[in-house]
Amino acid sequence: MESLSVLTHLAISLNRFISVWFPLFYERAFSVRKTKVFIFVLWLYNATSATVLYEHFCHFYFDDKIGFLTFSNSELCSFIGWYGDFLKNCFYVAIVMSLDILTVYGVRRLSKKLQSGMTDTALKKMSSRDRRFLKQTLIQGFVFMLELVTYFVVPTYFTNDWIVFFGTSFAWVTVHVADG
Repeated sequence: MESLSVLTHLAISLNRFISVWFPLFYERAFSVRKTKVFIFVLWLYNATSATVLYEHFCHFYFDDKIGFLTFSNSELCSFIGWYGDFLKNCFYVAIVMSLDILTVYGVRRLSKKLQSGMTDTALKKMSSRDRRFLKQTLIQGFVFMLELVTYFVVPTYFTNDWIVFFGTSFAWVTVHVADG
């Protein structure tokens, strides 16, 4: 489900990016019907890939040592975990952050064009909102990346049960609870 969460953030960032940079194309790309189809495709893609990868190749089991669900310890499962989860999600998070930064830049560029007709209060409000959004995007991306690193890297270097628990189970749950 982490992939679905990251893919949803990617879709939202793409939506914002297109609305700012390609406003005339936006209505065709994100009509209500197309948005519903897009969300359905994201869910279908995630469910299919998870079923194929984790039900047929790498079985999930509850690991008492780390107190969390994990998949079998084989070379194929390690490969799938590293490339199919870690690197793929890091790539998606990097794209989300890039799209959001470009979106903020686009909004600031548009606001400069509109400044002549805006009051000082409206300009300050827009500038403050842009800064908050940029901060939120950077913090969210950093936290997601940190969670991915702790989940995939910490268990390879530490054997202490508490460090592994906080680096995997606790980090994963915390990020996804706080994400909303």
